[in-house]
Amino acid sequence: MNTKNTRVPRIIKVVLVLLAMGAVFRLANLDLKVYGHDESQTLVRVAGFTRAEFRRQLVNGHEIGIEDVQKLQRPNSERNWTYTVKSLATEDPKHTPLYFVMARLWAEWFGSSPAAARSLPAILSLLMFPSIYWLCRELFRSSLVGWIAMAVVAISPVHIVYAQEARPYSLLSLAALLSSAALLRAMRVQTGPAWFVYAGTVTFGLYSQLLFSLVLVGHAFYVVVIERFRISHVSKAYTVATTGAIITFTPWLMIVAGKLFSAKGLHPSWTADVLPLRSMAKSWAGDFGRIFADSGWMGPELTSSNSHRVLFMLLIALSLLAAAMVLYSLWFLWRNTADRVWLFIFALIGSASLPLIVADFLLDQHLSVTGRYLLPAYLGMQLSISYLLAATMQTTGTVWRPRMWQQIGIVLAFSGAISCVAMSQATVWWNRSHVYYNPAVAHIINQSRRVLLISEGDAMADLSSLSYLLRPTTRLQLVETTAPIISDTDRDIFLFKPSEILRKELEKSFEVERLHRRGGLWQLKKLSTPNPNESG
Repeated sequence: MNTKNTRVPRIIKVVLVLLAMGAVFRLANLDLKVYGHDESQTLVRVAGFTRAEFRRQLVNGHEIGIEDVQKLQRPNSERNWTYTVKSLATEDPKHTPLYFVMARLWAEWFGSSPAAARSLPAILSLLMFPSIYWLCRELFRSSLVGWIAMAVVAISPVHIVYAQEARPYSLLSLAALLSSAALLRAMRVQTGPAWFVYAGTVTFGLYSQLLFSLVLVGHAFYVVVIERFRISHVSKAYTVATTGAIITFTPWLMIVAGKLFSAKGLHPSWTADVLPLRSMAKSWAGDFGRIFADSGWMGPELTSSNSHRVLFMLLIALSLLAAAMVLYSLWFLWRNTADRVWLFIFALIGSASLPLIVADFLLDQHLSVTGRYLLPAYLGMQLSISYLLAATMQTTGTVWRPRMWQQIGIVLAFSGAISCVAMSQATVWWNRSHVYYNPAVAHIINQSRRVLLISEGDAMADLSSLSYLLRPTTRLQLVETTAPIISDTDRDIFLFKPSEILRKELEKSFEVERLHRRGGLWQLKKLSTPNPNESG
C-alpha cells in the first residue's frame, strides 16, 4: 500500500514534465514549417477573399511581385470579418466559420506571419490539456486517469501535427472534449444550468467544424442506450439542449444544405480518387500508430543518413506497438468498467469513424484515411489507453505487473518524444505532402538574382506556399494555360508545375529543361538553333 501511495505523486511529476514538453513541441519552430496547400487557402479566407477573387486578381498574364500574392492573404481595412464568413458561405461551407473568424481577429492583433498564424491552433491545442482532465474526472471519476490522459495528449504526435497547422482541427478536438465533459456533467447533476452549458458547447462545436456533427451522433446514441430507450428526465433535457443548439446552427445549416444539393456538393474533389482496400487498411493501421508514434513521410530531408534511417525503422516499430496497444486497451476497458464508461468511449470512436468508413465503401470516397477527420476517434482511443495505464499501474498483488505497465508507459512517452523531435527538425511532414519539395525548388530558384517564375492558375495554392520561401525580388507571371508574353528574356526564367499544354507552347520559343522532377520545376532558355517545329 505504501508503494502505491508514493507511486501516484511520482507519476504526476512525470506527467508535469511531459506537459511541459508537449507545450514546447506545439510552440517550437512555428515559422520553420512550410505553408501547406490548405494553409494557404486558409490565409485567403481569413483575408476575406474567395478563391475565385484571389485567382482573378493574380492570374492575368501580367508580371507581379511576391508582395502582390501575399497581400491578398493578409487582413486589410477594406474587408472586415464579414467578408471571411461570406467567402466560406460562397465557396466552402463545409468549413464552418468560427475558426476563420477567430483567425481573422488573431491576425489583426498579432499579424499574418507563419508563426503568428499557427500560434492560434497551438494555443487551442494547449487548452485540450485541462479539457481532457475534466472529461476523465466526469467519465472515470479518477484524477489519476485525468493526469495520464493529459500526458498522453500532450506528447501525442497526431495532435502536435495539427497544433502547428493553421487549420481548424485543433478547435475540433477541443470542442469534442468540452462537449463530452459537459454532457457527462449534465447527466450527473441534472440541473438546468448544466444542460445550458452543454447546449453552449454543442453550438461551439457545430460552428467549429462540420465534422463535429458525428460527435453529436455519438452523444445521442450514448444517451439513448444509457437511458434504456426510455423518455426520462435526462433524455428530455438532452433533447431540449441539443435542439436549441441545432436551432442556433440553422442559418449555417441552410447554407450547407444548399451546397449539398448543388452540382459540386460538399466533399473535396480529391476524395473522389478511388483507393484500393489494401491501401486503405495500411492507412488505418498507420493512423492508429500515429496516436503515439509518427514515422512521418520521410523523404531525402530525413532519410539521408544512416541514423535517420534507423530512427525511421524504430518509429515504424513503435507505431505497430501503439496500434496493438489501442486494440488491447479497448478490450480491457470493456472487461473492467461499467457500461456508462466503456459505452461512452465506444460511441465516441464509432460515431467519429464508422460513418466515414461506410461512406468510403458506398460512395467510393476515402474520407476515413484522412487523419484530421478522425481526431475525435483518436481522443476516444487515448482515453482508453489512459485508463489502461492508470488501472494497471495501481494493481496490487504481483509486483511485476505494475512495473511492466510503467515500462510500457515509458516506451509510449519515449516514442512520442522522439517522433516530436523528428517533426521539430523537419520543414515538411506528411500533412504537407503536396508542398514537400517546395524547399528544394525555392533553393534552386533563389540561387539566381534576377528571376521570373511562370506558373498557372491551377497551381496557385502550391505557388502561394512557395512564395514564402522565395526572395522578395522574385517576379511572377501567372497565366491560364496559354504561353505568356515575356518582355525581358535576359534573366533566369523558371516554370513551376506547368500543364503539358503550357509547356509545349513554351517549347516553341524556348528550350525547356527540367530541374526538379518531383517539385515540378523547369527552366526556360533561349533557343541556340531554330526550332524545327517552326519550319515550313
